[in-house]
Order: sequence, then C-alpha cells, then structure tokens
Amino acid sequence: MTGKTGQCRLKRLRADVGVFELHFVNADGEKYACQMTACVTGIDLVFAVNNRSVLVSSPFTADKLRPVLDIAVADSPIPLI
Repeated sequence: MTGKTGQCRLKRLRADVGVFELHFVNADGEKYACQMTACVTGIDLVFAVNNRSVLVSSPFTADKLRPVLDIAVADSPIPLI
C-alpha cells in the first residue's frame, strides 16, 4: 500500500496463529516494522498491537482498516503520517 508520504508492506510471519508484520517506509526512506496479531471472532476481525486492539467488521474497507494502521504506527520512533 502506498500513500502520500510513504508506503506499507505486509509480511506474514505465522499465518497459522495470526501473527504478521507491517513494514512502513516514510517519505525520507526511514523504516519501521510492527508485529501485530489478528484473530477471527465470528465474522469480525480483531487486530492487536502494543496493548491496543481494534475490532473490524465486514465489509472490510480502507476506511474501516484505518484504525488498524493508526495503532500500528502509534509507537513509531519515526514520523510516518
């Protein structure tokens, strides 16, 4: 995924247990990686990182997934947004 000021790439680490990494790169080329977990609760998905979680219901749209990216970059030591 590419935005106005950088990009994000998903890397699956342990898909069987719902653990993955998001790799961010800002406009200056600085990098940040965030490990997250995801689990299915019925038809919803719960994403968690750094003691924060977000429940996302279907249909899954970019607007509904925005809070997932927000918690992923909340503790980033580099400016991403």
